[in-house]
Amino acid sequence: MRANYAKLTPEQQLKLLNAGLEALGLKTLENKQNLVKVHRQILTEKQDFDLTYEEKEDTLRFFITSLSLTNEQQNELESMGIALFNAAN
Repeated sequence: MRANYAKLTPEQQLKLLNAGLEALGLKTLENKQNLVKVHRQILTEKQDFDLTYEEKEDTLRFFITSLSLTNEQQNELESMGIALFNAAN
């Protein structure tokens, strides 16, 4: 789909986009404007919200310490690919 979309004319791209939006129930101009507004808000918040590496580590330590996971629970999470560390150190 992505490869073919780039090959479409701008008019065809617009028609395809509009058909997709209508299929999602966004049929009125107001609905589409609200979607754009929400998308812009998400992008703005995403750009404005960025933690430093240290802040991310501290947040992770806080949650891990608060969870008080048993060794068995930690092993289960690690077996699922979620590597934890000992926050007590």
